[in-house]
Amino acid sequence: MPSIEFFVLAFFLVLIFAIVFAIGWFKAVEVANDLYKKLEEALLHSTIDHLTGVLNRRGILKEVWQAMNLVRRGEQSTVAFIDLDGLKKINDAEGHAAGDELLKNFTSFLQSHLRTADRFGRMGGDEFLVVFYQLDKAGAQRVMEKLQKSSNNFSFGLCEIESSDDEKVVEDIVHFADQEMYKNKTLRREG
Repeated sequence: MPSIEFFVLAFFLVLIFAIVFAIGWFKAVEVANDLYKKLEEALLHSTIDHLTGVLNRRGILKEVWQAMNLVRRGEQSTVAFIDLDGLKKINDAEGHAAGDELLKNFTSFLQSHLRTADRFGRMGGDEFLVVFYQLDKAGAQRVMEKLQKSSNNFSFGLCEIESSDDEKVVEDIVHFADQEMYKNKTLRREG
């Protein structure tokens, strides 16, 4: 029969093992939490345009996809494709720092004039996309015309997402809005 010392020693060994396991477990949880926070930060940065601080191409296209899903459930959404006029001239004449400042100022302008429900992002260069949630094309047209009166340095095109757009993909919606923007730009140049 084992002695009392054996049971005391076994008890302390089990206690030490439990303490080491608990410390290891808590350390593992701490490391997992740190990794999760870093992953969240990486995902955030993968959808944010570093120059302007708004959604980048990936982030805003995800919003278009979400808007398409909402339209399938009966809500309205419209996409606006915006092309900022004159960026190349400013970059060539005054340098890229001046062009960057124009992009930042335009971003601030949009942020201050759009509804909080609307999402917008920079597609790249001088192109932006706005997703107007719960707004039809006529409503989005009024908003964009009002913005254009306040800042006459951009052209835009609109595409209302239709519930019948099941066969369309995000790129089709963006392409249509882009084509409408080119029509708008041509009319502005001729008018």
